[in-house]
Amino acid sequence: MTNPLAGVADFFPAYWEQKPLLLSGAVSAVPMTLDDVDRMFADHLLTTSTVRATKDGRDIDTSRFTVDDTSLAVRRPESLTVIDPDRLMGEFQRGTSIGFQRIDEFVPNAAQMAQDFERFVGHPVRASAYLTPPRAVGLARHYDVSDVFVVQCVGSKRWQIWERDFPRPLPDEIFPRAKESEPDRVIDLHPGDLLYLPRGWRHSVSTGSEISLAVSFNMRTVARAHVARVAQQAVSDDEQLRAALAPEAMLDDEALVAEIKDTVAQLIAGLEALDPRVVVDGVHDLVHEVRRPTPSVTMQEAIDAIGFADEDRIALGTDVELHADELRRGLVGATPPAPFLDALRRSGGAPVPVAELRGALPAPVADAMLKKLVAKGWLRKDPGHR
Repeated sequence: MTNPLAGVADFFPAYWEQKPLLLSGAVSAVPMTLDDVDRMFADHLLTTSTVRATKDGRDIDTSRFTVDDTSLAVRRPESLTVIDPDRLMGEFQRGTSIGFQRIDEFVPNAAQMAQDFERFVGHPVRASAYLTPPRAVGLARHYDVSDVFVVQCVGSKRWQIWERDFPRPLPDEIFPRAKESEPDRVIDLHPGDLLYLPRGWRHSVSTGSEISLAVSFNMRTVARAHVARVAQQAVSDDEQLRAALAPEAMLDDEALVAEIKDTVAQLIAGLEALDPRVVVDGVHDLVHEVRRPTPSVTMQEAIDAIGFADEDRIALGTDVELHADELRRGLVGATPPAPFLDALRRSGGAPVPVAELRGALPAPVADAMLKKLVAKGWLRKDPGHR
C-alpha cells in the first residue's frame, strides 16, 4: 500500500495547508472494509474512548450502546465503559452514525496507510473510521483543527465544504459559529476516492442510498506556534523573567509599558542565546504525545497470553483493597460490576476460581474484563493453584 498523494507533484506548493484536493479513484486498495468492522467487534474490547455515536449531528447517550454495569473505570476524569456490539449496531439500524477512533491500533491496512501518509508529510498521523447508515447526516457543520486525508471505502458520501474563515487553526483555538450560507464546494466521494482537506475548512457530510464507510487520516500538525511556545517556555525559566512586576507598574500604565518593553527585550535576548537543541527535544516530546502506540493485540491473543482456565484461581493484586463498591489501590479506584465484587467478597480474601468470576460478568466480555483487571494489577493469578 502506497500513499496516493506521492504522485501529485504540486501537492505541497499548490494545496498543502491552502485548499482541498480531490483525487478520484486514486486508492486501489481501500484501508478498511465492512469485514474489518466485524473483526474489530469480534477481536477487540472496544470502549467509549474508541467509539462515538451521533444522530442528526448530535452525540447520543452512551448508555444506549454499552454493556450494562460493566464499567472498568479507573477514577480519573472520565469513565470508560465497554461497548456492546449488538446494541451499537441496533442503534446503527435506527439511523445512528458510528465513529471509530484510533483504528490504526486495530486495522492493519489503515495503520499501513497512516504510516505512508506520515512519511509523506512528516507530521504524526492517526486514523479514524466513520460507518454511516443510508441517508444520514454525520456530525453537524464543523471544522477540524488537523489536516485530513479522507478515503471513501464503501458507499458514497456528499461533502459540502465552505471556504475557511480562519487560516490554520490550532487545537486549542475555538472560532465563532459561521453564518448559514450555501456551500462553496460540493464533492461526492465514491469508493477509492481521496479528499485532502486542510484544517479550518468547515464541512458537513451526508450519505446516499447505501451504507457508507470512510477512513479519515488526521495529521496532528506541529506548527511554528508550537515551536515558539516551547522556546518561550525554555527561556521563561530565567530568574529575571520570573521576577514580579514593579509595584509602580501595577499602578501606572506608563510604568507598565516600560516594564513590558524591558521584559520583551529580556525575552528576545534569551531566545537569541537559546540552544536550539533544547527546542528540538521539546518538539520531539510534542510528537511523542500523539504518535501511534504499538498496535493493539486482539482480545483472543491477550486471553491466550494470560492463559485463563476454569480451575485457575485469582486473588486481589498487590496493595489492592476490596471496598463496598470498588477496588482501591492508594488514591485510585476501579469499579467492576457489583456481582463481580460480591464474588470476591464471598471468598473472604482467599483466591477465587476463574469459573466463579466468569459467571459474575457478562458472558460476551467476561474473559476480556478479567484480562484487563489482571493486566492492570487489580487482580493476579494465584501461582499456588492450578
